[in-house]
Amino acid sequence: MAITRLGGANAITGTIPQGNIANASLGAVTALPAGVGGKILQAVTVAKTDTYGETVSGNTLSTTIVTGLQPSITPSSSSNTILITATLSLGYSTTGTGNSIGFVLKRGSTVIGKGDSSGSRTSLSTATSVYSSYQLINESISFIDNPSTTSSTTYGISLFNGSGSSRTCLLNRDDRNDDAAYAARGISTLTLMEIAG
Repeated sequence: MAITRLGGANAITGTIPQGNIANASLGAVTALPAGVGGKILQAVTVAKTDTYGETVSGNTLSTTIVTGLQPSITPSSSSNTILITATLSLGYSTTGTGNSIGFVLKRGSTVIGKGDSSGSRTSLSTATSVYSSYQLINESISFIDNPSTTSSTTYGISLFNGSGSSRTCLLNRDDRNDDAAYAARGISTLTLMEIAG
């Protein structure tokens, strides 16, 4: 590595022997020192650009996993964690106050990344109120999971209807779904990143 020290008449130029550098370039770094975690080993993402609709009973979390939004990842070590980032464009078939839509993260059929249980309240990853059938709501969450496995692991999303009556929960479109420029279409993504333990 060539070096130059600027100092007027005291300028120094020369070369540091490569043997004195543990890694001569960033390209030579293939692993972090033992005990240092945090390196992203792999990333998998699924982007759902088509629409999805599901009728969910009132004040109920669906047991169905949204189709087309189910990435899988195979951890290289059981001590590694998975950083999950979900961003959904949600629509809802009702208007007015007292209505909400949300979702939970799932590893297989197991709900993860949810709030604590409290009475009859539903534990979710996130939820928000809906005031218009023209709304397209963006909901997102990040969560670190430890699946403790080196087997292929699939993650997904189940939707929540926070109304007292059955409603249609939607992805990537609003409820009116008019064929007009003001009617939005969105994208929903689920990204998994394996992080060294």
